[in-house]
Amino acid sequence: MAQTLPQINHAVRLSIRRSLLAPFLRRIARRGPLTSIIESARGNDWSAAADRLLSRLVQHQGLGAGFHDALRSRINHDTAAELLLTAVRKRLLLGPAEAWQTLEIQELAASLLQQCINNEYVWFVSDEERALLERWDEELRCAGTSQAIEWRKLFSLAMYRSVHEIADGRFPELFDRAETMPDTGRNIVGRHLAEIKDESSLRDTIRSYGAIEREASRKVAATYERYPYPRWLDWDFPPPGTRARRLRHFFSPDELDFCSRPFNVLVAGCGTGSKAIGYAIGYGPHARITAVDLSRTSLAYGARMARSKGLRNIDFLQMDLLDLPKLQQEFDVVECTGVLHHLEDPLEGGRAITSRVRSGGLVHISLYSELARRGLVRLRLHYGLNPNASDDDVRAFRRRLMTESPQSIERELGLRGDFFDLSRCRDLLFHPLEHRFTLPGVGKLLDHLGVEFRGLQRPDLIPHQYWTPYPPDTAIRDLLAWHRFEMANPDAFT
Repeated sequence: MAQTLPQINHAVRLSIRRSLLAPFLRRIARRGPLTSIIESARGNDWSAAADRLLSRLVQHQGLGAGFHDALRSRINHDTAAELLLTAVRKRLLLGPAEAWQTLEIQELAASLLQQCINNEYVWFVSDEERALLERWDEELRCAGTSQAIEWRKLFSLAMYRSVHEIADGRFPELFDRAETMPDTGRNIVGRHLAEIKDESSLRDTIRSYGAIEREASRKVAATYERYPYPRWLDWDFPPPGTRARRLRHFFSPDELDFCSRPFNVLVAGCGTGSKAIGYAIGYGPHARITAVDLSRTSLAYGARMARSKGLRNIDFLQMDLLDLPKLQQEFDVVECTGVLHHLEDPLEGGRAITSRVRSGGLVHISLYSELARRGLVRLRLHYGLNPNASDDDVRAFRRRLMTESPQSIERELGLRGDFFDLSRCRDLLFHPLEHRFTLPGVGKLLDHLGVEFRGLQRPDLIPHQYWTPYPPDTAIRDLLAWHRFEMANPDAFT
């Protein structure tokens, strides 16, 4: 497990991740309790490597608190570590029950459980594992209400499946009867159940503005109800007021005068709330955030996370973005990130969001770059990826890519981190509808919307360059200058 170094600037971290040295640097960062075992797994012999790791734990050689903390508090982004730990999970499931009596193995099992919750059970599952899991699930489904539950079986199921799927949703009741479950695992499961209960309660409090009536909107809503995007654990939130100050690069003091008094911000298509929370912090205490999305489940996740940050200036609202013209409110700022390019007609969506901006107000729109996603498109075409793929299909494809062509993950996926949890991987590789834009195409869109181009949010450092030749400030409003920049640096806008 490589650990993020929070003191390193985000742009520098991104540049490192995208550089040709990234695989080598990850190997250096991976130095730790798994290093020798991973390096011994020549020829993808991960089963033997898993046996070596478990043998070490049986001999009471622990992996260290740092390892467990990384596995429990983050999503693993290391392909070799995933292949090893997936094999370890399989060995624990299929191996003897006696091994589970070792405290070190109980600690590892608890860490694997939390990691699988974190990554939404994206790891590969073999037919052999699936058959045993189905048998154990049936046993628990048939268990009497007074019958004691073997904690190892319940724990193992929870390492592979959401608690909603285990024994027809009887997991909470069964968990209460697994009395001998070790405290480490019990605390993790208990916390996860509490979060699910909390989100369920918040879901009922989310206001709705009209029904989701359009067929295309209902399909998108159904996708994000099942796969809220993204189920983030932590975010690189800006310091308070940073967002408002950043606008000075694009707008005059008179145009930003509204920031000195209470003002309204619309986050159109907020998903699970990470951006909305970032704006609530970044715009400061004067900002009143209205965050809208199709998916009530996503909104409930965002509401829970906003509450955990102590934020009270966000109102989450379920509605179809295309119904925004009906909303009886105007906004000083509209933020719309990663939404329009998933609509059947991005122009229609653009008109909907700009209809709610007051005269002289500001709009921030993020769209997919045709150039920056060219490798991703190649990957989809090469493997014939199906938007209707099942979760098991997604897991199987990920496994195939990690074993057959791991360099593709580094080379073709600009948003590499999205590969490592289920909802983001589906959105990255299997989304049923995606428009991509060239910068001249963006210019045409803005002309149709009747808004004035004020500049692009400057991309992060370009790898392999000591400095990045951005267009000068005098050209910040020149879309063709930015187009020439992107043509020279086609990976800039990942």
